[in-house]
Amino acid sequence: MWHLLKNRFLEKIIAFFIFFFYIYSVLFPGFPSGTRVLISGIGIVVLLLNFVMEVLLKKPVYLSKNFIQTIFLCFSLAIFSVFIVFIRHTKDLEFVKYPFFVIQWLGGGYLITLMMRRIYGEIRFQNVSAYIIASVLLQVIIAFLMFISPPVHDLFTAINLNDPPTGEAFREFRLVGFASYYFGAGIICGYALILIALLIPYCESKGQIRLLSFSFLLILLLGMMMSRTTMIGGAIAFVLLILPSRFGLRSSLKVRSFFSYVIIIPLLVMPFFFLLDEKLLDTLKIASEFGFEMFYNYFDQGSLTTSSTEQMKEMYKLPDNTITYLLGDGIFYNNQMNDAEGYYMGTDIGFLRLLFYFGIIGSLLFFLLQFVILYKCGSYITNKRIKILFIISVFIYMLLLNFKGLTDLIFLNVLFGGFWLNQKFKISFKNQQLNIER
Repeated sequence: MWHLLKNRFLEKIIAFFIFFFYIYSVLFPGFPSGTRVLISGIGIVVLLLNFVMEVLLKKPVYLSKNFIQTIFLCFSLAIFSVFIVFIRHTKDLEFVKYPFFVIQWLGGGYLITLMMRRIYGEIRFQNVSAYIIASVLLQVIIAFLMFISPPVHDLFTAINLNDPPTGEAFREFRLVGFASYYFGAGIICGYALILIALLIPYCESKGQIRLLSFSFLLILLLGMMMSRTTMIGGAIAFVLLILPSRFGLRSSLKVRSFFSYVIIIPLLVMPFFFLLDEKLLDTLKIASEFGFEMFYNYFDQGSLTTSSTEQMKEMYKLPDNTITYLLGDGIFYNNQMNDAEGYYMGTDIGFLRLLFYFGIIGSLLFFLLQFVILYKCGSYITNKRIKILFIISVFIYMLLLNFKGLTDLIFLNVLFGGFWLNQKFKISFKNQQLNIER
């Protein structure tokens, strides 16, 4: 019995690190690529081996219908991008190669789906969410320790070759994590906050609610010090929690308990700040001034603005001709061979980068793909209310983020395994012919 429990515990530890290194792609010294690519590559190899073995044994082979439909939509986007590049006489293939990134992420999702089935017997929304939240929680703790401790900072930067551009300059006033930084760090932190709100109905004890409350506070506060984008996810999570019961989580008692802990925990922790070293307090103040700059500015100047929001205003540049609106200019980077030279038209706004690349038509295809994959990944969630809230809140989150920077949540959404759990194509061999039955 102990042997079985020990093995199951080991499997969960391995699963956690696979989640972590998929979400945060670390390039270890001597590795050919980042950990996300390696994990996804293993998933694709396992998928192909399973397929080939079934074919060789002439057994019925099942392919996910969701997978086939999504790949069709991906290549439709790529073909449209080829058309744009051709008629606009450019060489920027940014979205021509996009389907291969999606296939890569689907491979990672497939491997994680197999792993979760082995451990838990089935894919549950709450289990996948818990692993994602735990991964993000570990990341923000590492980022915090890297900020306050030079030895910890040196250790993690030494074992990750994917150091952020101008990393050292930014580390002086904001948290930079382990393969997690800037806008991308905020995207993942905000995603985790939304999942925490959706997990409240699944809590079976006050201890679980306390743990979620503590995780929410830590991810929100430290995540803001990494990227203020985290606040968007926190705002959506707050809206989910205060929705009327007929629209929301229908767990008012648990939600009230969650909010009470969110208030109580800081009050209990606050006295310990007076015991901290003065130098450490000064360091924390620098990070807090970055993370909560808009609130500092509000109390000092009466304006909820930050330096980045002022920069964003200058990036809202609309096309000056109808052709660009419809089909774009087929350009993503100022110099495709050197993306350090910046984005086309000098804008970092997600909607505008898509608009300038392949116009309104291509942008709609991109967001349709985002929604279709999200819907398919969430379609297996048994609680209909949670399923609807998950799909709507994550899609709105993705749209809002694109007002700041280009945001693609497919690599996170595929972790929920919907591609490999729903309708399938059945492939069988009869008289040496390949027949496909729905």
